[in-house]
Amino acid sequence: MTRTPCTSTSTGPASRRLQFGGIPLHPLFVHLTSVAVPVAALTAIAVALWPAARRWLGVGGPIIGLVALVSVPLATSSGEWLEHREHETALPSSGRARRTGRWSFQVEPPPQDRRAMTEHTVNHRPDADVKADVEEELDWTPGVDVDAIGVAVEDGVVTLTGQVGNHTERIQAAKAALRVAGVRGLAEELDIRSPSARTDAEIASDVRAALDADASVPSDTIDVQVRDRIVTLTGSAHWHFQRLAALRDAERVASVQFVLDRMELTPRPSALDTAERIRQAFVRHAELDADRIDVAVAGTIVTLTGHARTWAERRQAEVAAWRSPHVTEVDDRIVVDE
Repeated sequence: MTRTPCTSTSTGPASRRLQFGGIPLHPLFVHLTSVAVPVAALTAIAVALWPAARRWLGVGGPIIGLVALVSVPLATSSGEWLEHREHETALPSSGRARRTGRWSFQVEPPPQDRRAMTEHTVNHRPDADVKADVEEELDWTPGVDVDAIGVAVEDGVVTLTGQVGNHTERIQAAKAALRVAGVRGLAEELDIRSPSARTDAEIASDVRAALDADASVPSDTIDVQVRDRIVTLTGSAHWHFQRLAALRDAERVASVQFVLDRMELTPRPSALDTAERIRQAFVRHAELDADRIDVAVAGTIVTLTGHARTWAERRQAEVAAWRSPHVTEVDDRIVVDE
């Protein structure tokens, strides 16, 4: 049988009898019942086994039995009244209370309300404004031929088309677009302007030399493969920044069309406090709004969710998570608002 909660606040005499000074009497009735019922049962057993106890108890026995009889319905009624009251004053089931001080809490809205708040408070920049700023930023970036690059923007997602002189220019153009406020995503479709006469073997040799010359790259554990001017790096690195350094070294080699990352991080143990330490890193970071980014950890895999104001902030959150010594993969699902 399902009890239907009361939907109106009780203010009549019955409700006043079930509280004293605004404090519910249910706990008192429960304690009274838990004492009176066992005592009444023991009294009845004593009288049955020892008739002289009736004379010794006098009217005490009937009084104890009466108290036990009355306390049971009182405890039941007060419990139902308290339950109804809790239903009337309870927070929404999907809400959450967050501690804001030693003794204070702040009620956060349910997830659907937070999404609605984000949708109403964040004003996306017009695509035309974003397009103009991306073109200006490309023109402002040294080494990028803005006249050879086409820019299209739809719902904050930028598409770059055209031709560039080398892979380095392609990377610089992509970074320039992501620096612009209002960019929510990037589709990079740039091609290298003219095929190089250099062979894959020559490119592979230059990539290997670049890796060997970089002290931050463990070149002895990284292999280089080149086919049709596409470089593939395999092997392992101990840290993510070493993997990024190897990618940058390969990207700078002349005639490289693409660089594919097939490197893995060396196995490392998980830790119970990984998520908390990443959150603390977000709090320390001057460019991150830690309250808007959530961290979940499964073993050595980190998942980032929430919202960022810019693409650069999203990137900084991912970089901060990679600095943990107990992380081998970061799944960045942060949504850029603007």
